[in-house]
Amino acid sequence: MKFFFILTSFIITSFASLSQSIINNGYKQADSFFLKADYEKAAPLFQAILQSKEKDSLYAEALLRLGIIKGFQNKSDSGIYFLKYAIELFSAKKNNTKLARTQQNIGDLYCTKKNFEEARSYLKEAIKNSTTQRDSVKIYISLLVTELADKNFETAYSLVKKELNNFSQNIVPYQKFYILQAKGNYFLHKKNYDSALVFLIQASNEYIDDRLKANVFNDIAETYRFKKQYPLSFAYQDSAKILATQNQGINNFLPFYDTYSNLYEEKGEYKKALFYARQSRHLSDSFFDIEKNNALLDAEAKYQNEKTKAEKALVEKDNSIKQRNLIISFIGLGLVALLAIIGLRIARNRKKQNNILTKQKQEIQLLADELNIANNTKARLFSTITHDLRGPLSSLYAQVKLNELKANTGNEVLSKQTTNLLDTLEDLLVWSKSQMDGFIVQKVKINLYQLFEELKAIYDVAAHFKKINIFNNAKENVFVRTDENILKTILRNLISNAINHSQKESNILLEAYLQDDSICIGINNSASKIDFEKLKSNFEADGIKSNTNGLGLVLVKEFAQKINAQIQLSYHKETCGIKIFII
Repeated sequence: MKFFFILTSFIITSFASLSQSIINNGYKQADSFFLKADYEKAAPLFQAILQSKEKDSLYAEALLRLGIIKGFQNKSDSGIYFLKYAIELFSAKKNNTKLARTQQNIGDLYCTKKNFEEARSYLKEAIKNSTTQRDSVKIYISLLVTELADKNFETAYSLVKKELNNFSQNIVPYQKFYILQAKGNYFLHKKNYDSALVFLIQASNEYIDDRLKANVFNDIAETYRFKKQYPLSFAYQDSAKILATQNQGINNFLPFYDTYSNLYEEKGEYKKALFYARQSRHLSDSFFDIEKNNALLDAEAKYQNEKTKAEKALVEKDNSIKQRNLIISFIGLGLVALLAIIGLRIARNRKKQNNILTKQKQEIQLLADELNIANNTKARLFSTITHDLRGPLSSLYAQVKLNELKANTGNEVLSKQTTNLLDTLEDLLVWSKSQMDGFIVQKVKINLYQLFEELKAIYDVAAHFKKINIFNNAKENVFVRTDENILKTILRNLISNAINHSQKESNILLEAYLQDDSICIGINNSASKIDFEKLKSNFEADGIKSNTNGLGLVLVKEFAQKINAQIQLSYHKETCGIKIFII
């Protein structure tokens, strides 16, 4: 019987593997053409992938790339059609990264169609689903371009000040261009022409394509026109027209002809002003006809795509029936061949298997009973430690504080030492609890600067005896989401270790900052090379050494694993550095 199921599974898997292999190879070839911007070759291959029945990740990726290709081919409606289908699949798979990028592409296409409300709607949803700062910057830039295209210059300037300024480290040159253009257009809108020229000229010096440079030259020409510096205005306008001519596309000439018309009108050359005004009107009408024709082509493309999908579905259904009949035939032949063998083997092995199962069941039951006894013993031992140690020490700490208040001596050393003793007991109890079944990491949002201040207050007294200064160099706006008790236990042990091994009259630096996609926590102290090697040896040891204080380092390593943290040790110029990376 087992052989029969293996044979059937092998046949089905072989058909599925062959089909999936063809799809994978087709996608790799299509993606290669896509990355080379050879969209004429890439599009048919992506279309072929959409004929697959499986709505998997490759299917969704093919939809995303087809939507982008249609956008480059000025077929915005078709592009939006494919991208909206991709959104359904990425949403079902909860792939927020791809979902945000798809929504951004839809927003860009709606902006191209001058449907600015739809563009804003999709771009704002993309911002909510964005998972990285780089993706967020790209989406905010798309939203900025939309506001500029809709001539909402104050809203665009507000985006730069309130949002994009927070991502200055992730801004690339082409994005910097749009930021500078937004600032320039804002000041131009406010009639602050000198400030507008500063930002627009900076934008023109960025590494951008001819189309964008032509647009910013046109803005500079407009600014000089308002300042009535006509020679400079004509110079930039002529340069803009040359770049627009090289870029082709009749819609690229519209703003330039408008500016020429205004310039000649202000100079009193009304014949030339009228000529360019007529050219602008003619191009506007032509552009409308082209957009109408593109809309018809997009509608035809959608119809043909749906028709092809329906025909393909019928063919696949027919092939599926044939494949199913073939599999049934194999199953029938296998059954006839295997029935006799199965009957004989079942009768012979049943008694033997029953005896083995009975024996194994008895052994498992015995082990289960022993495990229950051990677990009960462990739980009682943990409760005893908690009651018999923590209770008396807490009473001792309360008595010390009472005596301190009565005597008004200000003797904080003893109370601090008692606190440290309680912290050590807390470490033992937390570690013991973590070894038991049912331990769950409780993640909360922690301000690392405030956490360092709490720990610094605890260890300042111990550090004072060695004339050691502890400095909190963490940034106040750095947060991490992890288990607070575990992180405190790790840091207490590492700070205590740093105090014990630091040279007298030295400093301990506590740091916390964002590095790539991780939070980095650093503890740096002066130490000899010998002390560092001992620390490294203890840290790399598999267990607790009887002649050293190894429990703290064992806690650090085990707790770091529980919160998915990575620890690195380094030694440079008589300074021991410990870095903790938390994703």
